[in-house]
Amino acid sequence: MLSPEKIATVARNAAHVAYTVLGLDCPYSITFINKPELAFDGLLSNQENVIQLNLAHLKPFSTAVMPTGKLKTEEEYELDENYRHAMKIYSVVFHEMRHLY
Repeated sequence: MLSPEKIATVARNAAHVAYTVLGLDCPYSITFINKPELAFDGLLSNQENVIQLNLAHLKPFSTAVMPTGKLKTEEEYELDENYRHAMKIYSVVFHEMRHLY
């Protein structure tokens, strides 16, 4: 899985893309929490325009959702998992950014 620093970078990039595509002009921020007791992977606070990403539930898409084909090396497995993790982050951030629209 991606490191916390890489997760933050991917989340910021995803938010920037969504912000631009949606033509938003409001301030927003992204914060990270790690609370397994909460059932969500992402949540938007409408009053403050803060996207909370729950690292405890922000796991890579499964291979059942995104078929991987035939991976042969550990490096290929790691790259594939990192890609599925980034796509999950993009998906959650895009979903939460749409609430700002």
